[in-house]
Formats: sequence, structure tokens, C-alpha cells
Amino acid sequence: MKVTIFEDEMHNAERLSQLLRQCRPDIEITGVIASVTEGLQWMREDHPADLMFMDIQLSDGNCFEMFSQAQCERPSSSPPHMTDLPCRLLSSTVSTT
Repeated sequence: MKVTIFEDEMHNAERLSQLLRQCRPDIEITGVIASVTEGLQWMREDHPADLMFMDIQLSDGNCFEMFSQAQCERPSSSPPHMTDLPCRLLSSTVSTT
């Protein structure tokens, strides 16, 4: 599976990459995008990705700006999903107590 991470804080991108590889060792992180500008360029170059993890606020704007500026197509059967999980859920050891 090819995954692209949109995150402007490198420690967060590195941690997410580690967690993804722990869950799925065969995963391929195709890139880390830190800005809307970089994301638009990435979209224009038509890089393949099966899944994208996107931080909403990037270094130069909101990630949704990319979609309003780029012409993106997606299958109607696959709606986008968004979540704002607390950081504690991203920990590799989550206490249930």
C-alpha cells in the first residue's frame, strides 16, 4: 500500500510513519508533504497513493485549499474521511484504565 503523509511537523510525520510500519511492515511511505504549495505540486505530478494522511493546518495554509485549487477526481463510492483524534490515541501503548 502506498501512503503519502501531509504534515508540516516532521516529528509527527516520523511518528506516524513508525506506527504505520508497525501495523503494516509492507507499507510504502511515498512522501511527506509539508505545505499547500508542495501538495499542489505533488497533485499536479500525479503521484499514486492508496491512502493520504492529512494534517488540516499545514505550514502555508489549510489542506482543504489544495482541493479547492486542484482538480481532483475520486470515486463516488469512496467518500473522504476526516477525524481529529487526540494525540494519546496515536501512542503505541494506550492505557485502557
